[in-house]
Amino acid sequence: MSTILPIEHKPWKKAVVTAAPELVAEYFQFREYDCRKMDVTPGTWVVQGKTGVTINGVPNLCRLNDGDYVCRLPAEHDYVWVVTEDFFKTYYSPSTE
Repeated sequence: MSTILPIEHKPWKKAVVTAAPELVAEYFQFREYDCRKMDVTPGTWVVQGKTGVTINGVPNLCRLNDGDYVCRLPAEHDYVWVVTEDFFKTYYSPSTE
């Protein structure tokens, strides 16, 4: 069983995708430790976006590992995706604003 991470109240930051400087994404880093009060089996976290896999009849789920970054478009909050920590550090540049 997977647990959908509630993301609407997370503190989102902004980053520019270095390979496409016109693309700005909002993001936060997922840490299982931050969710320790929830009774959830480690490794079963997911977020729901516009693409992904179907798990238990729920479509468009992206699995999360500790340290992954959850990203979304600033103008389209349901357009959510997940990138690994290494990928984020290589291809995203956090904004200073």
